[in-house]
Amino acid sequence: MSLEESNKTSKQMPSQDSVYDDLLEKGNDLGPDVTDMLWTAARKEAMERLHEDLRKDKENDKLC
Repeated sequence: MSLEESNKTSKQMPSQDSVYDDLLEKGNDLGPDVTDMLWTAARKEAMERLHEDLRKDKENDKLC
């Protein structure tokens, strides 16, 4: 991948840090209950992705 392609890709996809920063900003504006709901949803999504990745890795190990 060229440097130009890499820069273009990184501009299109926000980093995890920026996603969490956005959550913090929104949470500060909305109050503690809504902030807790946002974090709970983000944590649930992250755990689901982690479990999906682990399942895929386990399936790939069985195929090899």
